[in-house]
Amino acid sequence: MSGKKIRAGYVLVNMEKNPTGINRYSQEILKNLLNHEEISMEILGENFLVPGKIRERYGLYTRLQGDIRRQKEIWAAAVMDRLDIVHSFYHPVPDKKGVVKILTIHDLSPLANEEWFADKKSYRYFNENIRHSAETADAVIAVSEATKREILHFFHIPENKIRVIYEGLNCHQAGEEHPLDVHDKWGIEGEYILSVGTLQPRKNLVSLIKAFCIYKGRHRASDVKLVLTGQRGWSYNAIFDEAEAGKYVNDIIFTGYVSDEDLSHLYKNALAFAYVSFYEGFGLPILEAMAHGKAVLSSNTTSMPEVGGDAVVYCNPYDLESICDGLTCLIEDIGLRNGLEQKAELQAAKFSYKKAAEEICDLYKEFV
Repeated sequence: MSGKKIRAGYVLVNMEKNPTGINRYSQEILKNLLNHEEISMEILGENFLVPGKIRERYGLYTRLQGDIRRQKEIWAAAVMDRLDIVHSFYHPVPDKKGVVKILTIHDLSPLANEEWFADKKSYRYFNENIRHSAETADAVIAVSEATKREILHFFHIPENKIRVIYEGLNCHQAGEEHPLDVHDKWGIEGEYILSVGTLQPRKNLVSLIKAFCIYKGRHRASDVKLVLTGQRGWSYNAIFDEAEAGKYVNDIIFTGYVSDEDLSHLYKNALAFAYVSFYEGFGLPILEAMAHGKAVLSSNTTSMPEVGGDAVVYCNPYDLESICDGLTCLIEDIGLRNGLEQKAELQAAKFSYKKAAEEICDLYKEFV
């Protein structure tokens, strides 16, 4: 590549009031790409959660009106501004020549588990729009090897077009000055197992609650609680119904969405962390928990072993006894828990958005 700047345009997801998931990923990638002076950045679309300092530094502006999926408008903006690259963090990229097209795919859950979604829109969107975009893009970024395998399984694209670039971590650490009344907000007393994630079927929280109740029934002297943190997604009623159906309802606490600082406090003071999701494109909460030095129980499926390495206890998310055994080990075996805590931060340190941004920048240079 010559000394000229790479002009990159970004197609992002719509702004969320409480950014999580892909919104958070997009923020952190853009922030870290700021350190690469060879890239000139523009945002293609409107209503995006763009870090203010990016807008100030590069004079970013909103060109498009309405739905960002309108391919013609994205393409018109790319041509008008003579962009070298259009990189989408979720939505399809235009099927046009003359600009390098890169698509990030986080997971293909609507194709892998269609039954989790209430309508057919998500399935059609991935099966048609994302499929076509992946097939016509110059490169596809997968956030894990597991996601890469799913892309190869569902889409007909060559393997050498897929680049695995892991997500990173920007973990807000609660300071010592943080008020100690965080637990009082939700009535948390004593030791607790923490789980973090949107309340939706794929997070397997119904099974986690059932396994926790089995543990409580077998260890009646235990006063450990289960704290479930995350905003409501879809089909969440079954989760609340399961918690309220048993006799340990007072030991199961739902916090809803919490701030980064409060979440860090909850991580920091948890006895251990449990994440028994059926399916993940990456599994960021596992990484967050390890960064706080916590022992973790994780599912042994999809991408989660890539994130946890040898620093977590694994379970079969489809087997209640396996989940219960994992919880029992973390709660009752102090030696095991301490050993995992010593490994946790070392494993978490292997992932960073700084590294992800460097790898994305290197990918750009292959084409420009």
